[in-house]
Amino acid sequence: MAAPEANATPTAAVTTGKPIKQLGSADHGPKGHRSVPQLPKKLIIYPKRRALSGADLAFAFHAIAFLIFMKVWGWHITPQAQNHPGSKGFGWFFRYLTFYSFTLQSATLGLSALNDVTRPESPNKKWLARWADDLSCAVFALANAVTIMYFIVDRTTKGDVEGKGVVRPPWLGFAVHVLNGIVAWLDLAVAHPRTFSRRSSLISLCLASFYLVWIIVCSHFNGVFPYPFLNKMPWPQGFIAVAVAANILFFFLFRAGKTLSGPMLRWRDRKAKAE
Repeated sequence: MAAPEANATPTAAVTTGKPIKQLGSADHGPKGHRSVPQLPKKLIIYPKRRALSGADLAFAFHAIAFLIFMKVWGWHITPQAQNHPGSKGFGWFFRYLTFYSFTLQSATLGLSALNDVTRPESPNKKWLARWADDLSCAVFALANAVTIMYFIVDRTTKGDVEGKGVVRPPWLGFAVHVLNGIVAWLDLAVAHPRTFSRRSSLISLCLASFYLVWIIVCSHFNGVFPYPFLNKMPWPQGFIAVAVAANILFFFLFRAGKTLSGPMLRWRDRKAKAE
């Protein structure tokens, strides 16, 4: 067997039996011209697109909801709102439970959005997260109580909730009586797990108790309650009955939020592990 030449081209694996062209080696084409060796194409690696995280979704939700709520709130200081009965008298629109609750919910959404963009290492993160959670839990019950009570009174008194014949934008009633409840429920789904802690229950009790005192003060200065159906009830029995019923509803709504927040937390934990 003859020995291979020193400058022979190396061969490939036995399975192929084809010679391997060395990178940069000369390859003579037809008519003796030397062709340029074919270099491998450059491999382009595109970065993997980052999925939308829970914090990003929470911030987007809180920020958009806050802007919508502030747009609705801002209508109350426009000249068109001056024809509404709530703009006149002691207490302004705040004597209505709807506006009182809507204002608290708007502030809570803004605080939650601020908490969403605050870095974990920030010295303000701890108290921001605590207050965003506590107020969100307290406002959850308050917002849903407003929605339920509005439709109950509206149906039982044939629209005599805030007075008949009041001209208002068609979207206003939906925003303050329906959208508020929808946003409260969505907050449980997209925000960081709501704790419904003992502290938040105390805050909710204080908010409800303050309004009961506040509406009595407003009725003293204005001579009537802001809600006409209350003026038709005997004093103080009628007011006490409505207040007790509202607080019972408020309590059960808070408990419902606390009960449902547990399964939502477990679902999010399973989803995070699966990813």
